[in-house]
Amino acid sequence: MTIPRSTELHRRDLLTIKRLPEFAQFLTANGWTEHPVKGDFEVLRMKRETEWLLVHQRYQTLAGGEPVHVTVWGISATWAKKFIRENRKSA
Repeated sequence: MTIPRSTELHRRDLLTIKRLPEFAQFLTANGWTEHPVKGDFEVLRMKRETEWLLVHQRYQTLAGGEPVHVTVWGISATWAKKFIRENRKSA
Protein backbone atom coordinates (compact mmCIF):
# COMPACT_ATOMS: atom_id res chain seq x y z
CA MET A 1 0.00 0.00 0.00
CA THR A 2 1.37 3.40 -0.97
CA ILE A 3 0.75 6.32 1.40
CA PRO A 4 -0.15 9.52 -0.50
CA ARG A 5 2.48 12.21 -0.06
CA SER A 6 0.01 14.61 1.54
CA THR A 7 -0.64 12.18 4.42
CA GLU A 8 2.96 11.11 4.97
CA LEU A 9 3.88 10.24 8.53
CA HIS A 10 5.90 12.73 10.53
CA ARG A 11 9.65 13.07 10.03
CA ARG A 12 11.97 14.41 12.69
CA ASP A 13 15.21 14.10 10.73
CA LEU A 14 14.46 15.93 7.49
CA LEU A 15 14.78 19.65 8.23
CA THR A 16 17.16 21.29 10.70
CA ILE A 17 16.14 24.22 12.87
CA LYS A 18 18.87 26.44 11.41
CA ARG A 19 17.42 26.00 7.87
CA LEU A 20 13.90 27.04 8.96
CA PRO A 21 14.22 30.72 7.84
CA GLU A 22 15.44 29.60 4.39
CA PHE A 23 12.56 27.11 4.19
CA ALA A 24 10.06 29.87 5.01
CA GLN A 25 11.55 32.07 2.25
CA PHE A 26 11.35 29.15 -0.20
CA LEU A 27 7.68 28.63 0.64
CA THR A 28 6.91 32.35 0.31
CA ALA A 29 8.54 32.35 -3.13
CA ASN A 30 6.25 29.45 -4.07
CA GLY A 31 3.00 31.19 -3.15
CA TRP A 32 2.64 30.44 0.56
CA THR A 33 1.73 33.15 3.10
CA GLU A 34 3.18 33.09 6.61
CA HIS A 35 0.78 33.26 9.57
CA PRO A 36 1.39 33.61 13.33
CA VAL A 37 2.18 30.32 15.03
CA LYS A 38 -0.15 28.83 17.63
CA GLY A 39 0.93 27.00 20.76
CA ASP A 40 4.34 26.29 22.22
CA PHE A 41 5.49 23.66 19.72
CA GLU A 42 4.54 25.23 16.40
CA VAL A 43 7.48 27.04 14.77
CA LEU A 44 6.08 27.75 11.29
CA ARG A 45 2.53 28.17 9.96
CA MET A 46 1.95 28.85 6.27
CA LYS A 47 -1.20 28.93 4.12
CA ARG A 48 -1.83 28.67 0.38
CA GLU A 49 -5.45 28.81 -0.79
CA THR A 50 -7.12 26.15 1.40
CA GLU A 51 -3.96 24.25 2.45
CA TRP A 52 -2.19 24.74 5.77
CA LEU A 53 1.45 23.81 6.23
CA LEU A 54 2.62 23.33 9.83
CA VAL A 55 6.08 22.69 11.26
CA HIS A 56 6.60 21.74 14.91
CA GLN A 57 9.55 21.57 17.30
CA ARG A 58 9.91 19.09 20.09
CA TYR A 59 10.51 20.28 23.65
CA GLN A 60 13.55 18.03 23.93
CA THR A 61 15.00 14.93 22.33
CA LEU A 62 14.45 11.45 23.69
CA ALA A 63 17.95 11.64 25.16
CA GLY A 64 17.00 14.87 26.96
CA GLY A 65 19.05 17.26 24.79
CA GLU A 66 18.10 20.27 22.71
CA PRO A 67 16.38 19.36 19.44
CA VAL A 68 18.33 19.94 16.21
CA HIS A 69 15.53 19.07 13.77
CA VAL A 70 11.92 20.17 13.42
CA THR A 71 9.01 17.82 12.82
CA VAL A 72 7.46 17.91 9.36
CA TRP A 73 4.56 15.77 8.18
CA GLY A 74 2.04 15.60 5.39
CA ILE A 75 2.28 18.59 3.08
CA SER A 76 5.15 20.10 5.10
CA ALA A 77 7.26 16.96 4.54
CA THR A 78 6.52 17.09 0.81
CA TRP A 79 7.62 20.73 0.58
CA ALA A 80 10.67 20.12 2.81
CA LYS A 81 11.81 17.46 0.33
CA LYS A 82 11.31 19.89 -2.57
CA PHE A 83 13.33 22.52 -0.66
CA ILE A 84 16.19 20.07 -0.03
CA ARG A 85 16.18 18.88 -3.67
CA GLU A 86 16.35 22.43 -5.02
CA ASN A 87 19.18 23.34 -2.65
CA ARG A 88 21.16 20.29 -3.75
CA LYS A 89 20.77 21.28 -7.40
CA SER A 90 22.05 24.81 -6.76
CA ALA A 91 25.00 23.65 -4.61
